[in-house]
Amino acid sequence: MIAKNTGRESEFDPRLQFRKRMGTIIFFVLLAAVMVGIVGLGILLVQVVIQGAPWLSWHFVNDFPSRHPEQAGLRSALFGTIWIMGLTALIAVPIGVGAAVYLEEYAPKNKLTTIIEI
Repeated sequence: MIAKNTGRESEFDPRLQFRKRMGTIIFFVLLAAVMVGIVGLGILLVQVVIQGAPWLSWHFVNDFPSRHPEQAGLRSALFGTIWIMGLTALIAVPIGVGAAVYLEEYAPKNKLTTIIEI
């Protein structure tokens, strides 16, 4: 079946072309704004690495904290972070998977379970 030409297509062509042009312009303006932020963050990161690299040493990572700044290290803080992350994963993953299985397979379908699933 052949569609009838109602004349309405000509009404939308100028507006559609304008919207396409504006969409392209806005895309490039927003892309430029994002790139300014990314380049700025990159410059700051490079500056921090250049200024901080001389201070890094194996003793800084391997030594315990000290009252004297030149002898201070991160060993206890790193091990504490690793322990906390490991225990959190060991506790949270089984509980999260169990809750997901219960909600999907066994829980009655009502408003509360729908909200919890979201």
